[in-house]
Amino acid sequence: MNFLRQQWRQINAQFTAMSPNTKWALGLVAIVLVLVLVLTLLVTGVGATDEESLGRWIAPEYMADAGQVLRNQNIEVGSVNGDLTVSKANYFRALGVLQSQGYMVGDTSRAFDELLKEGDIWESAAQLEQRVLRGKERMLGMIIREMHGVQSSNVLIAVHKKVGFGSNHVKPSASVSVKMNSGRPLDRDMVNAIAGLVSGAVAEMPPQNVQVVDAGTGRIYTARPPGDFSPEENLLVLRQREEYYHEKFLAAFSEIPNLLVAVNVQIDNVGSKTELSTQYSTEQPLTSQRETTMERSNTSDAGEPGARPNVGSVIPEATGPTTTEKQETRETQFADLPLINRTEMVHVPQRTQQVNVTMRIPKSYFLAISAKPAGEGEQPADEAWDEAMVNGKLTQYKTEIEPLIEMSDRKGVVSVTWYDDGPMQVSAAGMLPVGEGMMTRIANSGMAQPIALTLLALTAVAIMLSMARKANQRPSMPTAAELAGVPPTLPTDEDLLGEVVESEPAMAGVEVNEADIRSRKIANQISELIRANPPEASNLFNKWVQTTEEKS
Repeated sequence: MNFLRQQWRQINAQFTAMSPNTKWALGLVAIVLVLVLVLTLLVTGVGATDEESLGRWIAPEYMADAGQVLRNQNIEVGSVNGDLTVSKANYFRALGVLQSQGYMVGDTSRAFDELLKEGDIWESAAQLEQRVLRGKERMLGMIIREMHGVQSSNVLIAVHKKVGFGSNHVKPSASVSVKMNSGRPLDRDMVNAIAGLVSGAVAEMPPQNVQVVDAGTGRIYTARPPGDFSPEENLLVLRQREEYYHEKFLAAFSEIPNLLVAVNVQIDNVGSKTELSTQYSTEQPLTSQRETTMERSNTSDAGEPGARPNVGSVIPEATGPTTTEKQETRETQFADLPLINRTEMVHVPQRTQQVNVTMRIPKSYFLAISAKPAGEGEQPADEAWDEAMVNGKLTQYKTEIEPLIEMSDRKGVVSVTWYDDGPMQVSAAGMLPVGEGMMTRIANSGMAQPIALTLLALTAVAIMLSMARKANQRPSMPTAAELAGVPPTLPTDEDLLGEVVESEPAMAGVEVNEADIRSRKIANQISELIRANPPEASNLFNKWVQTTEEKS
């Protein structure tokens, strides 16, 4: 305390010795410091909110739709000056939903940089770059973990150092390890979403440079360019379209029982491609033309008029002015052919090119529709095979199928025939097999499965009751003779097999069987029981004697 008083007296003495100008300067500095502190507190208090902005991640045209998607996922969304905001607790979950639904902008590298470059002003450029890169990895990992079905994820980004002039430029790459819930594998849509998120966060990184590793199955996936499909995906699309046409034909000809339909669909395995066609005018426009033609001729003969003899004389040359001039210039310039039409056509991948159909109709159907109903008191007429009617029906069905499979570039192949379905005949009234038994009616009525399950349950209960009854049966008790070890009496009424000479046996013995051996074992056990516990043995004997007396 004395130290503080001493320091205060020293400061007061120094302040008193200062000039007025110095005191005014110190007061102004103190006032400025207080104002700066107050403004800092105000700005920090205003900016410290529990809401995070999503405007930097979403394109402006998708702002309204993105808000509705987040509300459908039970995420509370606010709006400030047209910008969507969410709470800090739901921030990364909202980013995961936006990426999986395709509402996040393609290039998010600037948004990540703006979010992560707030740090120490004393950091070097290399330290700031490494901190931003590690921050991106953590943020991307948290966003991916908030996607539907993802249990855990880790992101590693490799950005190559800047090279000098003339060196090859290497684009950055990334590796993402993802583990799904319940051990289910990654699907193609999730791989494309993850690759798009990571590549958009790093500048100049194409989605194909992102390796997505399924930690549950150990498989590696890469994002494919648009329009590129794997053989498994092509086979799945082919199967879905064949099933679609199969159900379509069965519904269109539902009045035919036991109809057999086979569909073969051919699709375009080439991915999306773009064709550009241009059309130019046949008349080339004239831009400039210059044509100059000049011809001048002026000839004069100075000979005198009259006849003169020319024998042995020299004819004088013509005299006087002679002028001849000829000039011809032609210059024509044409412009380029004008563009009349420019067409850009984008072909949809996996387009159906051709559909082939084979339909087989049972013979009993034609017999049923050709049979004439009998009148009252009349016998039904025999079913007759009408070849002309059958051919007409087959042609009619083929004509009805062709418009259903018509394509713009190819025409499908349609085959409609009939087959002999054996002794099963079809009645003209109900189109049901005639003379079907009770089992067939039960199978057709849909009661076969419940009846089979009931019989199976009853069988299981019967087996269980039989096992319980066998377990509760009392074992048969040995008799007194068996306990004493008396051998059983052999039968005497059987015929002798032969005579035996009387002689002294080499060894005295008794022939025993399994029952005798069992009796001896029981007798030995009873003897051991008597030696070990006499009271218990006497009680057991009393029970056996009472049982024997009751039976007698």
